[in-house]
Amino acid sequence: MKPRILFVDDEPMVLVSIRDMLRKHRDRWDMTFCPTGQAAIAMLKREHVDIVVSDMRMPHIDGAEVLTRAMELQPHTVRIVLSGHTNRDASVRAVKVAHRFLNKPFDSEGLVAIIEASLASLTVDSKARAHVFVGGIDHLPSAPALYLELERLTRDGSAGITEIAELVGQDPAMVAKILQVVNSAFFGLPRHISSIHSACTYLGASTISDLVLAAEVFGGAGPEAAATVDAIQHDGLAAAAIARALVPQPALRESIATACMLHDLGKLLIALREPRKLSEVETALATGRGDWRSLETAAFGFTHIDAGTALIETWGLPRSIAHAVAGHHGELVGESATPACAWTHVATQAAENTLLRDDGRDVFHGVSPLAFEILGAAPDAAAWRSAVAPVIATLSGELA
Repeated sequence: MKPRILFVDDEPMVLVSIRDMLRKHRDRWDMTFCPTGQAAIAMLKREHVDIVVSDMRMPHIDGAEVLTRAMELQPHTVRIVLSGHTNRDASVRAVKVAHRFLNKPFDSEGLVAIIEASLASLTVDSKARAHVFVGGIDHLPSAPALYLELERLTRDGSAGITEIAELVGQDPAMVAKILQVVNSAFFGLPRHISSIHSACTYLGASTISDLVLAAEVFGGAGPEAAATVDAIQHDGLAAAAIARALVPQPALRESIATACMLHDLGKLLIALREPRKLSEVETALATGRGDWRSLETAAFGFTHIDAGTALIETWGLPRSIAHAVAGHHGELVGESATPACAWTHVATQAAENTLLRDDGRDVFHGVSPLAFEILGAAPDAAAWRSAVAPVIATLSGELA
């Protein structure tokens, strides 16, 4: 998603001049130009905005009021005043809510520089707040040691099912958790599985690794957050299964499945510390009161993506996993513009569509066009649909 910048000025020629100055940056920024304060506030109520650049002297609703409303509606925004001649009262009000000031007249270099600096500070602040939040959680999930050991065994090809079962069997609590999940409705197995060796034989090493990762990462939620954490774990397992069916390159498949398992890790962290506030955000999102980014940023000062990547970095997992988690909503730019990140986005989007299938959406509804471009896939996704059909049938049968 490109950063969105809102420009507000009641002088049409000023807006035209700014549009012309920034024309060559249209591929980097999503820019909207509003001729009145009323129109700007209406947009702030309706859509996510990263930066608001407003003139001060405007009739009816001046720039100070626009920036005040921006602070109330979308606290994460960077608020910039285009300052010329203005009255003292308006200036005092603007100082309280504005982050930066740009004097008129200005040139394109000055305007671009202040926008780029504002976007950089917005990104750094969000990530810094997420790291502070992660660091403040009393019972932070530990790095998934058993999962990493399983990955090592399976990667070098020396371990069979017996060796994997013996390794997992050294942790009785892990065995109990895996058997609980294996025998749940999620897998819909035709017979009861009563031993870890049977579970490994029936499901295979890859799925067992997924379950170990889920149990290690998602196993410590309290009762207040249990329902949310179960849903996050369920979604991760579904996305990992879809990824394994989709990704043709064996070398990429397992790391993408891991990213899919962890794609909503940030929501887990928020659920552990702020379960009620997260529930309020989810309700607001479900009822159309905002997009996930603006709602989460307003509530926590960062997004679940920021929190998830902060913990992944704390764990020291490969940066490719952090980049894939960062791009799973389809923001496939910069370090997330890779096939691994695109596959993670496709699989997590397909899992969400499948688990919310009651609204009739197609399994690949909402997949970013950038994903098709990066992966060189046909926009109709016919080959993808065929590849995931058995997995979707299993998931749909479980949900029926």
